[in-house]
Amino acid sequence: MQENTNEDEYIATALCRYGGQSPERNIIQKRRNRISRCLVCHKDGEMRSKNVQGGNKMNRNFKKGLAIVLALVMVFAMTATAFAADSGVNVTVKMYGETYITDTISAAEIAARAGSASHLYDTTGASASVPNVGYTAADALIEAWYQLYDASSYTDDQILIGWDNNPAVGAPGLYFTTYDGMSSDAGSYYYVGTTTDGKYEYYWRGDSWTLYVDDTDPADLYASSYGISTTSSIVFDYNSVKSENFTLDYLIPNCPNASEDPYN
Repeated sequence: MQENTNEDEYIATALCRYGGQSPERNIIQKRRNRISRCLVCHKDGEMRSKNVQGGNKMNRNFKKGLAIVLALVMVFAMTATAFAADSGVNVTVKMYGETYITDTISAAEIAARAGSASHLYDTTGASASVPNVGYTAADALIEAWYQLYDASSYTDDQILIGWDNNPAVGAPGLYFTTYDGMSSDAGSYYYVGTTTDGKYEYYWRGDSWTLYVDDTDPADLYASSYGISTTSSIVFDYNSVKSENFTLDYLIPNCPNASEDPYN
């Protein structure tokens, strides 16, 4: 009787230890569990748990999505830059304060007219130090003139340029001697007097062209120094102007005195 009791206690202890199953059945169940887990781990040929596989898949999808977004950002940025570069520069030409040319000139329009030439003006005589900025404010002004008159060429009495290869300030560049038939030198020098260091002081007054770039004060540089790719607006104004006083080491022949200036 005692032996049976011990055997019953042993069986009860074993069943309790193995989850209410016999040891043999418990071992079989464990094998089934291992097989089940292996099937999950080996799915798609990878020794990973189901959760790890799902996490890596989501990570890969996120990286792909981020790459696509970055690529689109780069495309839009390049498109915006190209559009800005070819959207054109606003050109305004005035005569004594009255606007008679207002146009938007693009690099494509200048290129179509220039053909194989680098500019719409002759660069003969230009210094090698003239800035290379692509199509310039001078190109835009000439193209605006072409479009105003539907012309295909110009003569010297319509447009005439010159080169200052040794400017006192800034880089060498192009200036308009004549634009649309109006001379930039329709005036006179006036003699002011002698300075304390023995030099001769003058100023110039008359009608001339003045260049404004991006709505600033009169431009400090020549029109050939401003590239249209970095310029938004150009204003060319023909009006009466008076220069600042300047000094020379020599007398200008037949120069009237400042007292003879009708505007003084």
